[in-house]
Formats: sequence, structure tokens, C-alpha cells
Amino acid sequence: MCIRDRYNPEFSAYMLPHSCGRPCGRMKHPWCNHGECNVLCHPGHCEPCQETVELSCFCGREKKMMQCTMANTKFSCGKKCRKLLSCGKHHCEEMCHEKGMCKSCEIVVKARCYCGKEERVVKCGNEHFDCANICGAKLSCGLHTCNKFCHAGECGNCELLPSTVPVSYTHLTLPTICSV
Repeated sequence: MCIRDRYNPEFSAYMLPHSCGRPCGRMKHPWCNHGECNVLCHPGHCEPCQETVELSCFCGREKKMMQCTMANTKFSCGKKCRKLLSCGKHHCEEMCHEKGMCKSCEIVVKARCYCGKEERVVKCGNEHFDCANICGAKLSCGLHTCNKFCHAGECGNCELLPSTVPVSYTHLTLPTICSV
């Protein structure tokens, strides 16, 4: 049965068995874009493409000329990867490797908590943490301090400002009301 047209051609002593005698026309291999097989219709795999193509290593710094049949394989140049890690500060120190295979940053750095009272040695990318201390930062009034536990972001307005004292208490004279 002819591989190309799926029919059983007549026997001929001058042609391959099961060949229709026309050019094969199949792709040489899935990633080849150098044309179709031009050998006469034949059973089995097509001859490998003889074209040469330029291939890059995993990190992209080194290039090699290889036969088209090898075009789906990448190689390692053996140099350090040096791609920027997810932390955005440090580079991969592993040998040239497959794309997306960089490890997370393992560099240790000193970091301060949000309120600035504690310092720890942490892995890069984990520089933000809260400690068990009271924040103590000056509030917007400039007179009082934040009494929340260590936290990210703004402390907020002073709770003793007249605009924040509930209306039902405004007729009282409160000595603790903050005067800005």
C-alpha cells in the first residue's frame, strides 16, 4: 500500500515495493521548515534534513551551528546563567540551564520590621515582617504615638482629634482631646 496516497500500486520491478513512484512530500521531521522529503515515495521514516541551523544555549549567550534534525535540542554552554531572579535584585549563579528553572533567591540579608525596632537575617524577598512590639510611630497630630502592634502602611489619624470624637461626647470637656 502506498504510504502517500494509501492505495496499493501495481508492482513494478523498477520501483520500491509499495511506492507510487512520485516524490514522498512528507515533512522530514516535525520541527523542520526546510521543505518536504523529495525522495520517491517510500516506506518508513524520511531521510534527515541536511540543512544547518543556528541554535542558542539555554541562557542565550552562546550559539552553535547544528544539523536541522537537532534543532529541537538545546544545550548548556557551561557558564553561569546570570538571569535576574524573581527577587529582582540578584542573578542566578547556577550553570546555564533550561528556561524557567532558576531557583528562588537564597541570599540572606538583614531586614528591619515595619516599626523598625527589630532586625533579623532573612532570605532575600522576605524583608518585610512584623514583630510583637507596639508600633510607637508619631500619629498625624504629631503629639501622640501609634498603639497598634508593628504593622505595614500608615498608622492613621490620631483618635483623640476633635473630628474623630463621637458627636454624643462633644458637649463634654475632655482633657485628652488632641489639639492640633
